[in-house]
Amino acid sequence: MKDESICEYCGANCQGGAAHFARVEAGERFKMFYFGCSGAAGHYMFCTSPARTLDERRQLSGFTKRNPWGYGIDGGLCPKGKEQVQGRALVHHRDGWTALSFWDRSADNRMGSSSTFLAEGEFDFVQMCALAAKCWPRIWARFGFEIVDAAAAFAQLPPRAEAQQD
Repeated sequence: MKDESICEYCGANCQGGAAHFARVEAGERFKMFYFGCSGAAGHYMFCTSPARTLDERRQLSGFTKRNPWGYGIDGGLCPKGKEQVQGRALVHHRDGWTALSFWDRSADNRMGSSSTFLAEGEFDFVQMCALAAKCWPRIWARFGFEIVDAAAAFAQLPPRAEAQQD
């Protein structure tokens, strides 16, 4: 018989792992994490239930390295460019996971600050925004800017005019 007090992902005793999951539709469960600021400056990995013991915190911190993008979730998945426009987001898929990542200085005003939401499964931009808002309502509510799909916005730009030759 499976020990329901041990989380099937992180191996920690986190109340049967139920806190790592949210319902998308009836019967469908997925794992969701947030990497970013949850208050004061500093970027950390969070799950939907707070890690209560040192061991749980270590395991959660280890996921920062073990996730499909490794340390790339710390700004490396955001749109490129020195402007770092807040809310301009990209969705990435790898190894059965989806990442929604964007520049975010709502809690840490330093350049390079970002938010990344990770979900087990394949989701599109609209779905990831809905899941992030549902699983992390306090964090999502603090964004004073619109979250926009940078890939879709880029795809809608008119083609660049060829340089005119004399």
